[in-house]
Amino acid sequence: MTPDKIAQVKEELLSKKKVLTARLEKIEHNKTRPDGPLASDWEEQAVELENYELVDALEETELKELNMIDHALERMDKGIFGTCESCGSAIAEARIMAIPYSSICITCAEKLG
Repeated sequence: MTPDKIAQVKEELLSKKKVLTARLEKIEHNKTRPDGPLASDWEEQAVELENYELVDALEETELKELNMIDHALERMDKGIFGTCESCGSAIAEARIMAIPYSSICITCAEKLG
């Protein structure tokens, strides 16, 4: 991968990191229940708790993606971005463009299932 392409991917990753960080801040704010305690009605409480479970699942997904982005940025800083962590082969540019934080090649990804 050319240095220009890597710079382009880095820009995309930093932009995505900024968006994810903002979302996580909003999620964290909502988890503090700024609207007060749960409703007194049991049915409303059930809906509110279901919403909190959904927010927790979203937070977990966002955190995983943020960690993968941070890992990709670290690999860029170390000069090993674009090299498969599993087999050491080059990761295809098309894969990196599709999944910029990918740290393994398509062959190894398929083996992992």
